[in-house]
This record gives sequence, structure tokens and C-alpha cells, in this order.
Amino acid sequence: MVSLLDGSVVACSGVTVLLVAAGMWLPAAGGTVPLTKAFGWHPVLMALAFPGFMTTGRWVYMAENLGSKLERRSVHRATMLLAVAAMLMGYICIFLAHWPTRQFFGYDFRNGKWKPLLRVIHVWLGYPAMVLVLSQMVMGLRKAEALKHGRRLFTFHGKLGKAIVLFGALTMVPAICFWPWNVGLQTLLLLCVGTCAFFGGLRTAPQDKKIHNDLRASKSELQMH
Repeated sequence: MVSLLDGSVVACSGVTVLLVAAGMWLPAAGGTVPLTKAFGWHPVLMALAFPGFMTTGRWVYMAENLGSKLERRSVHRATMLLAVAAMLMGYICIFLAHWPTRQFFGYDFRNGKWKPLLRVIHVWLGYPAMVLVLSQMVMGLRKAEALKHGRRLFTFHGKLGKAIVLFGALTMVPAICFWPWNVGLQTLLLLCVGTCAFFGGLRTAPQDKKIHNDLRASKSELQMH
């Protein structure tokens, strides 16, 4: 059964994506990028991938009230694959946008100079984040296949997933700060991204808490003996 908290997490993810889209395309919100330009799709698709699908996918896996573990695992896998697809499309968009001016890795190769610092930070956080996501996808698919045969692989998969959600949120921060939005929209976006990072990257699953508590109890018993 879906709870109010479940709905709030998904709503926060969706609102984050909508705010980025409005900031790109809606003149009333300061949007100046034409809908037909590849550049404008980059932040929207990346927001859809990280605070959007990834936060939702992790939350679905953690929320025991949303079905059996097998059902939640299937939804988690599908949502995370959608996140990877959105991320790759987002990268293709920025690659196409920067190809004519040869601007890559935060460096303007045509004019021989670096872009402003916040843009460089955003880029150099973004590339490792994408590599981690692709690695996580491969490990996740192999892990799912192994589970069908009763084997456990990549037991750190969950912890790495949380780190990737946090890394994605961190990558968005300089982009939100350097884009010429008004302070109100920037503040709202930072709050939404931070909330998504909390629920997707910091919130601990009930089953993980139970395992942690059991380990602590066992350790205490051993010390007593």
C-alpha cells in the first residue's frame, strides 16, 4: 500500500525535474533556451535520471510496504535502467550542443581557455558520476542474474548506489548556482535536490537497519563472553 511518504518522495523527484524544465524553457521562470536546442534537454534529462528515476528507484526498493522484495526489485531494476537511458540521452544532448564550438571537459578548445570555475567543477564531477552509473548498471544486471541461481554478487551494490545518488546531487549543485536563474528558483531547486539526495542516498532501508542492529547485538554478546 502506498503511503503519504512514498507519494512525497516521488512528488519531490517529479517537481525537481519540472522545475529544471521550467527554468530551461518557460519564459516566466527565466527560461530562454528554445525547445528545439539540444543544450536545453541536457539538464532536464540529467534531472530526470538522477533526482528523478534514481531516487524513485532506490526508494521503491527500500519501501517494504510497496510489495514483496521480488516485486520491488523488478520495479527498481526497470526504473534504474530508465535512469541510465535518460542519462545517456542527456550526455548526447550536451555533446551535440558543444561539438560545434569544441567545448569539452570544461575547456574551450577553439579559443584555448578554461570555462568559469563552477562549470569546470560541474563537468569534472559529471564524468565520474556517469562512469559509476554505467558500472553500477553492469553490476546490477549481473547481480540479478546471479540471484536467479541463488548466488550473491557485488554485496556493496546498495551502498554504491546510495553514493551515486549523492554524487549526482553534488554534480547538480554548481550547475544550479551558475545558471542565471533567480534566487528563488535556485533555492527551491537546491532544496528539492537535497531532499532527493536524502531519501535516495542517505535514508537506510529497514532491512539494512535490522542487519546492522543484529550485528551490533552479536558483537555485544561476544564481548560479554
